[in-house]
Amino acid sequence: MPEEYLRMKQNVLEMFRTQGISGVEFLALLCVRDLERAKLLSEMDPDCWLLDLCARELILYENQRGDMDGIRNLVEELLQQPEPGFLKKIYADNLVPWVSLSLVFVNSLLFFICIFTGDLLYRAGAFGIEHILRDGQWYRIVTAIFLHADVNHLVSNMLLLYFAGKIVEGYLGHARYAILYLLSGMIGNLFSACYELWNGFYDSIGASGAVFGILGMLLALVLFHHGRLQKITLSRMLLMLVLSVYNGATVENINNVAHIGGLFAGFFLTSLYLLIRLMLDRIRTKKRGERKRRTYEN
Repeated sequence: MPEEYLRMKQNVLEMFRTQGISGVEFLALLCVRDLERAKLLSEMDPDCWLLDLCARELILYENQRGDMDGIRNLVEELLQQPEPGFLKKIYADNLVPWVSLSLVFVNSLLFFICIFTGDLLYRAGAFGIEHILRDGQWYRIVTAIFLHADVNHLVSNMLLLYFAGKIVEGYLGHARYAILYLLSGMIGNLFSACYELWNGFYDSIGASGAVFGILGMLLALVLFHHGRLQKITLSRMLLMLVLSVYNGATVENINNVAHIGGLFAGFFLTSLYLLIRLMLDRIRTKKRGERKRRTYEN
């Protein structure tokens, strides 16, 4: 790869020389997602700058030219502008993910209440298709999402909820993220209800279906960002999902059906939302182009 790059650069300069054009300066600006692989080019060529697409940052090493006719300022000013298109972030990285923090707080608070009230909330809020068929208690589809059986159950779900959730919340926005979280948990419980009809009645609690929904949302975002979102690659994402589903299938007393249902719901709903935004963005771009052409023709 370095040899091909240098050969290409030499061919471009030779093309100008054959045209009788001298004094040509060549500055390469490489847009990269993997800095380690591209760093070698920068070390070989002082006129090769790297643009980190994930961090939106211009990378200049010690051996490289500091500027060329003010181009550096233009590039850095461009990087300060908001990301174009429908995949731009809703808020800055240093902003507090209020929905994720609120969900962690509510789940933790209800767990501590359960410590002092015993089975009261579990009996009233656990999900099972039998409660719906017999008593019409549809509210359990939601209440079960906020109840946890023990400390390990709570901590494992809340850690994943916060660290994965704050990334998703940053890209989808507070309201959309909250709605998709609840829908994922509810759909996960409905998957569990269908399984109960086939395999026998049981009660289940936990935010795992909704948390797996967050993983589904994250997978959709990684795919729509061409296989890499910040430091999350598609291969790492798929490996984590496989291990999570496998763990749910091998450990006792785990409602893996709700996990898979939540994962499917989060991925499908987020993908649908992103596709709609993409189509709307293209329609708006097309209309702006048509308006510009009519203005030019007039």
